[in-house]
Amino acid sequence: QLLLQRAPNVTPNGSTFQTANYRQAQTFRLAAGKSINRIGVRLSASPAGFPPGDVIVEIQATTGAFGSEVPSGAILGTSFPKAGSTIVGLVSFPPPVFFSTFDFAQAIQLQANVSYAIVVRQTVVNVNQGQIAMYGENSAANQYVDGRSLLSTNAGASWSPLTGFILDFDFQLYESAPNTQ
Repeated sequence: QLLLQRAPNVTPNGSTFQTANYRQAQTFRLAAGKSINRIGVRLSASPAGFPPGDVIVEIQATTGAFGSEVPSGAILGTSFPKAGSTIVGLVSFPPPVFFSTFDFAQAIQLQANVSYAIVVRQTVVNVNQGQIAMYGENSAANQYVDGRSLLSTNAGASWSPLTGFILDFDFQLYESAPNTQ
């Protein structure tokens, strides 16, 4: 079931994957420990149906001081791949709020008040065929206070904030439904 959604759509921007070494990330915290089995990220393909490669979402641990956390590379969970050609096509700007969901084989146990990162990557990128963009908010007035957007151009070896361009990527977290039996 949907636990958290962040998508103000007031002043959105898109950040495209330029090479297979690009990683885009959003850090976040939860006030209570939860078991997460699905994540939604706001993506669009241009042109629709053509971007090559799979899109994969990971949950990673983070390192760094409070407010400056970056993905540590310690992967807590990896989604099933989704073909880039199945990502919804860009129909207008700003695009409608549409999330591509990514499921995990096993639920990921997240602790309260600990920073984690949603890391998104595209396995094959050919900008001559098409691009996939990840959308977020660039207005400080609509910022998600418990995280920030990040970009890596070297497969996660180093990270830079997208300050002023995208302050926070739009995302959804889905909680594993408790077993009632």
